[in-house]
Amino acid sequence: MSVIAIDAFKPSSPGFLSRILLLDAATGLVMGLLLCLGTVPLAHALGLPSDLLMYAGLSLFGFAAVLGFAGMQAKPPAPLVWLIVLANLAWAVASVAVMFNWYSPNAVGQSFVGVQALAVLVFAGLEGYGLGKQ
Repeated sequence: MSVIAIDAFKPSSPGFLSRILLLDAATGLVMGLLLCLGTVPLAHALGLPSDLLMYAGLSLFGFAAVLGFAGMQAKPPAPLVWLIVLANLAWAVASVAVMFNWYSPNAVGQSFVGVQALAVLVFAGLEGYGLGKQ
C-alpha cells in the first residue's frame, strides 16, 4: 500500500469519515454476499442456523447502501452518522447475544461471530471519532 493510500486513512486527513463510511459499506457488502451466497456451507461450518445467516446477510445490503450514501457526502450528516454508530453497536451486542444467549455456535462459529463483532466495534469507534473531528 502506498504512503498516499495510508495517509488517506489518517484521522487528521480531510475526508477521513467519508472514507471510513465507504470502507464500512464495502466490508458490509462483502460480508452480505458471503453470508447469502455461502449460507448452507457456513451454517454447517459455524454451527449456526442457515436462516439466521441469510437474513443477517440480506440486512447488510440495506445497511451498506446507507453507509455508501453517507460516505459519498462531502460532509456526512451528523445525525445519520450517529444512527450508523448506534446501529453498529447494536449489531455487536446482537452478535454477542447470538453467541451466548440465542444459539450455540461451535468454536469456529464463536470465533467468526466474535471477530466480525470486533470489526463492527472498530468501525463504530472510527466513525464516532471521525464525526468528532468533522
